[in-house]
Amino acid sequence: MASIDNFHAGSQHCAYQIVDPTTIMPPMARREIGTPCLRLFCLPYAGGGTSIYSSWRKKLPLDVDLCALPFPGREHLWKEDLLTHLEPLIERLVETIADKIDLPYAFFGHSLGGLVAFELARRLRFLYGTNPAYLFVSGCQSPHLAYRLPSIHSLPSGEFIDQLRRRYDGIPQVIFENPEWLECILPILRADMAVLETYQYKNEVPFSCPIYAFGGLEDKLIGFDALEAWRIHTAEAFELQLYPGGHFFIHDTKLPLISVIAEQLQSAGWIPGEACESV
Repeated sequence: MASIDNFHAGSQHCAYQIVDPTTIMPPMARREIGTPCLRLFCLPYAGGGTSIYSSWRKKLPLDVDLCALPFPGREHLWKEDLLTHLEPLIERLVETIADKIDLPYAFFGHSLGGLVAFELARRLRFLYGTNPAYLFVSGCQSPHLAYRLPSIHSLPSGEFIDQLRRRYDGIPQVIFENPEWLECILPILRADMAVLETYQYKNEVPFSCPIYAFGGLEDKLIGFDALEAWRIHTAEAFELQLYPGGHFFIHDTKLPLISVIAEQLQSAGWIPGEACESV
């Protein structure tokens, strides 16, 4: 769910940001660097956009090409229809990155973004026979586990808002008090929740790449067991790191999340062992 600081509502669309509007990353946003060793595709949580990762660009080693992937119907893709099922979303994302997997690549996704990263990696494996170098998932239960919460995406607006407020502590309450902002964000949140709630897991062989899971110690939605269960989806190493905080712990800039990602890529030999700015 979105932790939104700014909205811009136009007569034809609404484009929302997680941080200052100047930090929005364009479609297939990339860090302009020399010759990278690896691309890190980052996927947003429900209601989020590429700007979630705007501060990551300068904190990753120069050998990592950060590619924040937008979902249709928001930010620079506001002209596209919102998608309410995972299959068409994966198809759209494959179109976006098909010519960007010429280098080794890894995924990071938080909450819904973790699920999307998982299925996108599966689709690329099916289409091109490739595996990611690493799969980083955060605040996301293992995909094979049944979704345990009642479905809310089709509820009337009032009930939908009430359930969002009850479940997620990362959405600023001021958003719920502003009708214009609600009109802008509710269709996005409803579509993203539909993607999550209509997902159907299909069994496939585990990845031949490591998986690293992150979680919040105070996360009421995704507990230790749900994160630990990611272990079955890799034939390689699995690690789990818990940090102080709730479901949106990734916004705590004091946590070494980006440093850990860089260290894992370095220790696995995908990028040189240069120090990166901690976060």
